[in-house]
Parts: sequence; C-alpha cells; structure tokens
Amino acid sequence: MRKRLLPLFSALTLFTGLASADETGNCKTAGTIFTIDPLGGTLIIKDATGYLKNVPVAAGASISKLPVTAGGSTTPIRPGDLNSGDLVCVDGSTPPKLSVVSRQDVHRAQADFLSGWQRNGLYGNISTIDVAGRSLTVKPLPPSTGDSPVRISLPSSVQLRTAPENARRISEAVSFRLEDLKPGEPVYVRGARSGDGSEIAASLILKGGYRGILGSLIEVQVLASVLRIHEYGTGRTLNMKMTPNQVYRTTENITHPMRVETKSGVLLAPVGLADLQPGDAILVIGKTASEGSEGEGLAAVMKFGTFGVLPQDPQNNVSWFIAK
Repeated sequence: MRKRLLPLFSALTLFTGLASADETGNCKTAGTIFTIDPLGGTLIIKDATGYLKNVPVAAGASISKLPVTAGGSTTPIRPGDLNSGDLVCVDGSTPPKLSVVSRQDVHRAQADFLSGWQRNGLYGNISTIDVAGRSLTVKPLPPSTGDSPVRISLPSSVQLRTAPENARRISEAVSFRLEDLKPGEPVYVRGARSGDGSEIAASLILKGGYRGILGSLIEVQVLASVLRIHEYGTGRTLNMKMTPNQVYRTTENITHPMRVETKSGVLLAPVGLADLQPGDAILVIGKTASEGSEGEGLAAVMKFGTFGVLPQDPQNNVSWFIAK
C-alpha cells in the first residue's frame, strides 16, 4: 500500500488542484514570488536553490489560484492579484500558465494543522510504566494542557528516540530500549489520541528533555544561528540556538500531480537560515530550560516549500520524527 505524504505544516495537500490547472504536470519555473515589476509585467521568482528568475506575465495570462482546503475549487485570478511570498508554478506551455498558492492561504492552513498536531502530541512526566504491558501514564507539562494523566499505549512499531546531552544535530539521535524509561522523567509523545483525550496510541517517544517545540517564527539571527520563536501553548519567546544546515522544509514532489505520495512518507529539502521568514509556523526538535527562554535545537522544520522539489533527507534523519 502506498503511503500518503504527510506534510508537516499542512494537513491538506496544498497542490491537489494542480492537476486541473496544469495538464502537463510540469513546472518549468517554480518557487516563491520575490517581487513583482508592475511596469514591465514581470515576476521575479526565487527558486528552490535561491536563484532569482524573471518570468514575463502578459496582461491576459492564464493564472489559477489553487485551493488549500478539502473540496475547494481552482479559481482564475489576474496578475494584479499576485503578491510577494505567494507560491507559483510556471508550466512549459506557450503562452505559459501559472498555478498559485497564496501565502495568506498557507498561513491559514498552517494554523488549522497545528491545532491538530498539538492535540496528537503530549509533553509530560512519566507517572507509571508497565514494560510487560507496553504502556505508560504521563502527567502533562506545559505547553500540553490539562492535569489528568494520559495513558500511552506502545505498539511494537513505536519509535523510541533520544540524543546525548551535548548533541547539536538530528543525526546524533539514537534509539533506546523501553526498559530505559523511568518514572518521573520527561517524555514527548506523538501518536493518535482517543476521542475523549485520555489515551494516545504512540508512534514516537522522545526522552532526555527533547520534544517538538511548535510556534511562529519571530526573528532569525543569522550570524548567531538563533531562531526567536513564539511558542504555542505557553506564549513564551524562545531563543533556539541552531547548528547551521539543520533547517529543513517539507515539500511535495508534484512532478506528477496525481501522485502526491512517497514511500518514506515525508519529503524534505534543506534551507538556509536567511531563507526563513517571520510569521511562518515552525517546529524545532530540541529542548529548553524548564523556565528559561534559551534552548538548543537539533533540527528545525517548516512548511513554506516550492513546487516539485526532490527529497533531500537520504539518511532519514528527520523523517522519523515527522512521519505519522
């Protein structure tokens, strides 16, 4: 069975409308709109490698805005409706056709997805552990909500991961045994939560103080390799120290628009700190001091991808965390 792609910061497939908007399924030029020259009728597009490309847009050009919600429809728009930051795919036809996802729609979709992501995650201290019965109970800690312990079932497929105290890269994460978990230690759980919220069937357990930190990006301090983040659930401003080349974004390979699927489940592409934009939703795999604002990140993942970029995580360093 083919496994459907799970983008991190979009519970929907942003580009499902591409099949009708672009019959060839090919993006000759793709990326984000860097700026618009209204006098010359030209888009300047920043592609996945960071290069800027000029794309002439005639007054009567065929431009389709793609939906970002299930059941949405593709709608025609005018060149004047385009904005910097929008995602755009330019096909190879003559004259070219443009397919667009607005950045505003991406942000709205991110917010919807994050509420679901939060629900199916839990950070807290282990209250009890039953190794033979493959289960835990975890008492929530912020940013997780509620005071009641949550029962965690541990199927044989669950991934148990941690990293050394001085780890700075996601590739330094290692597996551990279920027997290594101890009552009182903090864990981060990802899985499928029951309807009443009292149980989670876990797909991932992180220990050692590491967790998934969700928030919105406030500022990028490129020289210091620091991401300032507004953390969802606590309202804290966190300064996350990152190692260069440990920032990714999720992306769909839509060279064939009807096959938004991948065997590994997640497609990733590396990005530079300078490419990040304030306001984007972001996930940092890392840890913070219990009450402080400083933290260290092993990797950061965000969703502001371009069309049709190939996966760039051959060692599966980050995909293990994002996979459903």
